[in-house]
Amino acid sequence: MRAIAVHGGAGRWSEERLREAREVLKEAVLKGYELLMEGKPIDACEGAIRVMEDSGVFNAGRGAVRNLEGKVEMDASLMVSDGRAGAIGSVEGVSNPISLARAVMERSKHTLIVGEGALRFWKGSFTGGGEGSGDTVGCVVTDGKTVVAGTSTGGVKGKEPGRVGDAAVIGAGTYASPSGGASATGDGDRIILVSLTFFVVSLIAQGISPMEACRAGIDLLESRVGGEGGVIALDSEGNLGFHHNTPHMPVAYISSGDGRVMFFGFSGKERTG
Repeated sequence: MRAIAVHGGAGRWSEERLREAREVLKEAVLKGYELLMEGKPIDACEGAIRVMEDSGVFNAGRGAVRNLEGKVEMDASLMVSDGRAGAIGSVEGVSNPISLARAVMERSKHTLIVGEGALRFWKGSFTGGGEGSGDTVGCVVTDGKTVVAGTSTGGVKGKEPGRVGDAAVIGAGTYASPSGGASATGDGDRIILVSLTFFVVSLIAQGISPMEACRAGIDLLESRVGGEGGVIALDSEGNLGFHHNTPHMPVAYISSGDGRVMFFGFSGKERTG
């Protein structure tokens, strides 16, 4: 089964912003699904995240928040189940950080590049620097063979210059293996401490359902380091998992099972499936 899931960040959302997020997530998941059905899982993950980055609704891309010096520094990562990955941290001046992360994966010999060095792989433009109402955005895709996961963020509003969060760290904000993939959101400094997405995908590899794996991951985040956040996951067969310990984490999901877009995490009550 082919499937794609996207999230708009774990946090506290107003009703107005949730309505905006729903429309963008629908557009993003449908864009990704179209590319997925064309046999392009990496394009599907990147394309879905680009829609969210371009919207200005989320704390990513054009909606990315500013640091203490008023600058926009963004993090992103992309990983494929064949072991390839690319990530960028604390980067200014790009419209779509997820595409820069992909460029690092495909055009460099490195996994993570930060700051000015990462810009050598990019010639984009940037007109953002907003007040993204949500949090990190992310996506997980599978076509039944290849699993791809990606995450993009502007980080914490008012952060110290040069701070890099979990979205740039493979195994923390993003992870993919032949068994499944995951994308995290929330308190990035604490998510790094528990290697959240690696933990979730490792449980899936052991035969635990994506839903239970996500629940265990957030339980670990909360109990071990007192962190708030959320995570989405798919196993290689396209089964969905998500969990969060914040009031909201808007999620959209579609699979070739019925081709219907499904939404979760909008009510403030539905924290898991």
